[in-house]
Amino acid sequence: MLNAFRDKRKALEKIWAQGKSGDELLRDHSRLIDSYIVNCFQRSNIDDCGDNLAFVALGGYGREELFPASDIDLMILYRPKLKKRIASIADAVLYPLWDTGMEVGHGVRTVRESIKHAKEDYFFLVALLDARLVHGSQPLFEELLAAYRKRFVDGGRVQFVEKMKAHRQSR
Repeated sequence: MLNAFRDKRKALEKIWAQGKSGDELLRDHSRLIDSYIVNCFQRSNIDDCGDNLAFVALGGYGREELFPASDIDLMILYRPKLKKRIASIADAVLYPLWDTGMEVGHGVRTVRESIKHAKEDYFFLVALLDARLVHGSQPLFEELLAAYRKRFVDGGRVQFVEKMKAHRQSR
């Protein structure tokens, strides 16, 4: 599986090196990563997690704008009832991703932890704007989006934009 994945990535990188680019190439790269994550999870023989687990792409990867040398921002979102099992679930996906040689930015959080982290980490706050469900529970993913909108967008749009402007000026 790893060799097939690397071959597909090399083919995409070759196209990129030839000067060909565009949205389709970036989407293809994102979808290749998606399928690798799903395959890693499915091959792990972890029992069905039902609506308790979701793999969420963030940032450029979430927008399906994954350039060949970009890192992958992945969040493993889970309900607290999976707490005892979440480390083995994360290992089943993250270790194979690391084995590819790609850089993987990751977080393993509940919805509550995600909102708390977004309050504290500007980059995570902004990355959630482009969150995309890769695999798993649609209801859990929607719960995250609803909590995010409630806390940071609905009625807080002005503060959100001010925070973005302040960050831009500090750069």
